[in-house]
Formats: sequence, structure tokens, C-alpha cells
Amino acid sequence: MKTTREKILKAARETFIKKGYKGATTRKIAQEAGVSEVTLFRKFKSKSNLLREILNENAILSSQIFNKLTKSELRDKPEEFLYRLAEEFFKLVVKKKIDLIFIILVEKELEEHGLEEWELLDSINKTLYTNLTNYFKEQIKKGNIRKISPETAALIFVSYLSHLNLLSHFKECEIQEEKYIKNFINILLRGIK
Repeated sequence: MKTTREKILKAARETFIKKGYKGATTRKIAQEAGVSEVTLFRKFKSKSNLLREILNENAILSSQIFNKLTKSELRDKPEEFLYRLAEEFFKLVVKKKIDLIFIILVEKELEEHGLEEWELLDSINKTLYTNLTNYFKEQIKKGNIRKISPETAALIFVSYLSHLNLLSHFKECEIQEEKYIKNFINILLRGIK
């Protein structure tokens, strides 16, 4: 059973996606969560704190997944490591609906409204990109992968997960997790020729 806090965060995420940051009212979020607006304010104080909490949770979950895998026996087995990483992020982003599109939309909207002074915590994309870039650099030094641009490889990985996330929003598009991820990792590591 979800806690009041979890209900509010879920309702906020969904309302922000549908209405944008400016269009999402605390009244609508509270209504979607099945709580009073007073309860929402007691838990989060403001709509901006609610948004910060969502983004913070996303970044924390992203870092936890990456850190868990880098401490595992898979660390120096790039193919297995990347497959498991993609699988875990697929579950996080697509199945649990920790939504990359949400983060992109919110960050864009805040920018458009001149709210750059928000020091938003890292989004999943940025956290994953930074961690992967460092991972690829380490694996190149160890000779486990050939010399490539770590930044480009990390960007390709993050872009692919973002694309799967986008596809998951179309009801007629069924994502076959294992097939998509295996094919992607195979192409990422071996190229197309």
C-alpha cells in the first residue's frame, strides 16, 4: 500500500507531465492523490519542493543502480555489465515510469519561464551519462574495450534508453525488453560492420 507521500509524488509526476509545471496546480495534484491540499503542503511545503523531491528521487535511484553494479563481479565484464545496466534502467524508467520525458519537459519549461536559478539536482540522464563516461574511460584503461570516445558511447547508451522510454508511451508499441536490450548492447559493443 502506498504512503501518502508516494501518492502525492505519483500524482505530481503525472500532473506535471499532462499540464506542465506552470499548469499543474497543487489543488489538482492533491485531488489526483486523493488527499487534501493542506496535506500536500504539510508534506512538501510548495509545488517547487514537490518537483525538487521528484527529481532528487530520480537521481538517487539512478545512482544506486549504477553503484550497485560497479561493486559487482560484472564491473570488468563490459558486455554483461552494460546489459544488466540497461535492463535495470529499463525497469526503472519504463516499467516504474520514472520518466525521462517528464524530466526533459520540466527542465525545458523551467528554462522557458526564466527559472534557470533553480539548482535542480541531476536528472537520470545526466547522472547516467556522467557515470557511464567514467566507466568507459576506466574500461579503456584496463583494455577491456577498445579506444573510443567515452562521452559518445555514454550518450548513445542514454539516448537509446530515452528512446525506449518514448516508445513506451505509445500504446500500440510493445517493448520487448530482452530483445531490444540484447540487440542494442550487441550493436554498441561490436558496431554494425
